[in-house]
This record gives sequence, structure tokens and C-alpha cells, in this order.
Amino acid sequence: MPTDKAIQSGYLVKLGAKVKNWKLRWMVLQNNGKLIYFKKPPAKVDIEEAQGVLNVQADVVELILWDRTVEKGLVKWPADAIPNSGFALRTRQGRLWCMHSESVEACRKWIDAVRSVGANIVFYEDTLESFQKLEATLGADTDDEDTPATTSTTAGTDGNKTTSAPEAKYVHKVVGGMVVKTENK
Repeated sequence: MPTDKAIQSGYLVKLGAKVKNWKLRWMVLQNNGKLIYFKKPPAKVDIEEAQGVLNVQADVVELILWDRTVEKGLVKWPADAIPNSGFALRTRQGRLWCMHSESVEACRKWIDAVRSVGANIVFYEDTLESFQKLEATLGADTDDEDTPATTSTTAGTDGNKTTSAPEAKYVHKVVGGMVVKTENK
């Protein structure tokens, strides 16, 4: 089995290390523990072409969920980020890698993938409790990333109640080869 098979990939918004701003990055987590990120999806995953690499297996010592980062004042999440859609990874060198996704479901998939390659990652008891609460709110059968987390109920014109999914607040579109985050209208 090759050691560089992608087990999770997609866009995450990552906090920069030097310039503390949030940047949309295409992330690829490989089964060898390498988290490689690019400005846009590459034709081929090549570390030489990457914006950066984090060796989750060798360097990450702690996974911190959204609630704990807020509680401990570790990061100020962007105002447009969906609560509980992000997490942080602390390395043995002390760097905190903060990132968030478009949905809580997508975040859960990333957390599961990180946990699957990071055998040495500390996952504190209260973090585990938060993760279990997050899973309970999502339900056991929400593996489909397109399934909305909440729905709204309104009275139809015939007096019967109808249920509809809420619209996403923001969408990502590719415009001229660049990914642009726009308000959903």
C-alpha cells in the first residue's frame, strides 16, 4: 500500500503563521500523516509545489476543538465562521495551527481523519466530551456533507407545515482560477 494516499481533502480556511489572517487553502491529508496545503486544488499532489506541510503523525501533540479554543482564548475565529466548524492542532514546537471548514459536518470529517493518522495526539477528556456532544448534535447518520444541520418549519399556503433547509450564508466559487468566498444570494 502506498504511503502517500489521500484520506481527506478539501478546502479549509487556515490562520497564517506569520501574517495572522485567514486564508482559504486546499488541504490534503495523506495516510502517512502529512497535511499538505495549496492555494488551489493541484493536478497532482506534489510537496515541492505546496504552500506548506505539517507532519501530523510526527509533530502534532494536541487536537483542540472550537469550544476549548474559545474558552481558553487561544484563537479569535472569523465572524463569518460557523460555530464548531473549526479546530486547532498544537505541534511539539508550540505552534497552533487553526483552521475551519464550511460546515460542522466537514469539520467532523477532518477531525476523524486527523485522529486516524495521529496516534500520539492528546485528546483531553473535556475535548472528548465536547466531541461527543458535537457528534450527538449531528446525529449518527449524517455522513453526507450536503445534509443541512438544521431545518426551518413554516406554514404553507394550505395551512400545512412544510420543512425546508436553510440557505448557506456563504459559498465558494472559482472565478478566473481563484477561489472567491461570496455571500449566498
